[in-house]
Amino acid sequence: MRALHPQNWKIIHLQRQNLFRQALSNRLANARKVWHRKEDSAPQPIYLRPEDLLREVKFFERLALHENEALKAIPHLKVVSEQDLLDSKNHQATANRIFDYLGLSHAQVRTDLQKVSASRLDQNVTNFPELVQFFRQTPSARFLEDEARPPAA
Repeated sequence: MRALHPQNWKIIHLQRQNLFRQALSNRLANARKVWHRKEDSAPQPIYLRPEDLLREVKFFERLALHENEALKAIPHLKVVSEQDLLDSKNHQATANRIFDYLGLSHAQVRTDLQKVSASRLDQNVTNFPELVQFFRQTPSARFLEDEARPPAA
């Protein structure tokens, strides 16, 4: 990447903050073999072994550290999934930031794609309470802050 920047390459770094959700999303997509969805069908929940999910969270933690270190001295635009993309209300502003960074005119953005998994994680995983209990005993428990709350009635 250091060699590409002087050649006028523009780097956009897409990053997730909640690596529990990133690992879970990756596991769900791979298990279901579904990465994009347009229809309103509810995806089936799956069983996940807590140890496997923790291993994946640790992988994404190492990857994030490596990415941040690699980009430390290189100009780039950071896009954070939870802040910039999770809520569709932020899509246009995020796209405009990217257009500005790339030196492009603004254009309207829209999609007909829907989230592949349910927003409530307990609807995606059959053993969600087991995952929460397991992760509470690990350094990765910090990613459960919003996930472990009981669903609103």
